Amino acid sequence: MGHTMIEKILAKHSANDNIKAGEIIDMFVDLRVVSDISSNSAFKQLQDNKLKVTDPSKTFFAFDCNSSNSELLLTENLRNNRDFAKENNIRVFDAHSGISSHLMIDQGLAFPGCTMVSADKHINLLGAIGAIGQGMSEKEVASSITTGKVWFRIPKTIKITLSGQMPIRYSAKDLALYLLSIFGSNKLLGYSVELDGEVIENLSLDGRISLASMASEMGAVTFLMKPNQEVLDYCRYKSKSDFKVLLPDVDAEYEEELHINIDNIELLIARPGRPFELVPLEKQKGTIIDSAFIGTCTNGRIEDMRITAGILKGKKVASGIVLKIVPSTDEIWTQSLQEGLIDIFKESGAIVADAGCGGCSSNWATSNCLGDVTFSTGNRNFPGQIGRGDIYLSSPAVVAASAVAGFITHPDDVSIRN
Repeated sequence: MGHTMIEKILAKHSANDNIKAGEIIDMFVDLRVVSDISSNSAFKQLQDNKLKVTDPSKTFFAFDCNSSNSELLLTENLRNNRDFAKENNIRVFDAHSGISSHLMIDQGLAFPGCTMVSADKHINLLGAIGAIGQGMSEKEVASSITTGKVWFRIPKTIKITLSGQMPIRYSAKDLALYLLSIFGSNKLLGYSVELDGEVIENLSLDGRISLASMASEMGAVTFLMKPNQEVLDYCRYKSKSDFKVLLPDVDAEYEEELHINIDNIELLIARPGRPFELVPLEKQKGTIIDSAFIGTCTNGRIEDMRITAGILKGKKVASGIVLKIVPSTDEIWTQSLQEGLIDIFKESGAIVADAGCGGCSSNWATSNCLGDVTFSTGNRNFPGQIGRGDIYLSSPAVVAASAVAGFITHPDDVSIRN
């Protein structure tokens, strides 16, 4: 039998050319990324155990979660990390550079077929370009920095072929929520998933990133997608390298093969505390909100910014509603400025924050208090995720329209009313 996509990539990054699901291997790591949340613990492991950074060119610090903090301890942590990076010749993507996983793609450091580890559990969104990103503990990340490898159990693979047509105004986030409504949080638990079919082939890079970033919410190890021509052209331009694309064999052995037609897809809302508890928008319509948030590694791309601007142009955020918008990288922030999107956001009354995660952790960009209701484009809405209030999840168009209305509503309703 042939090999799946993840088996092909991992075989290239191990000492065994004929690996199969269930085996444990030493995976050689192309990129080791440490965020501001985990960096202090990671480099402390190196210091306490007198371990060396074996290849600084493959190691990066990215301060993407707490860059806008006001706590002295976190400020000191960032200073210590900068000093450590300077001493060890490690490249730092400093505060406001953006989300590490997005930076790795946009800077050409990650490319199809590569491997990467980080303490960020959504680093697996590299599946969007046909690469392996794995979230691991700080100790494992530290180990990879000094040894260049980590242990890894090869997962079984489920292949999902998606057919049909995405309706107008629907985005990859709506597709992700639709799949979440089918699989819940555990039906794909521990599996690598290959997404295939005309729907995936037609998805833009930004759409693929949105979809891949929701793999963790479905329990999957990763959502791997064959790079289409847009992804190949982008990654070759950014990386300046002629990488080899690793695709599954035609006789690859899958645990299961599923076919899903999306012609009947609905706009869905994830209810507070349970990203896998989804209801049709119509059932949640009219729910009063206090704040709205558009960003995170799921919906901070330029495509998301354009969708948001398309809803907000010529409109005002409802009185008493705080809408916060955070592009995922500084490059996307700058592009939004050049395209006039930032002007549209500001004229609508939205707050635009510096690039970064700015919505998954409780910092100034998103915190809510007990009794507050926040409508977010994030991938998680667990209690305490961004404060003590409730969090509903949906896509940029739905969240932006609801910020204008002051309650959860359909984008078409806002367009008609305005």
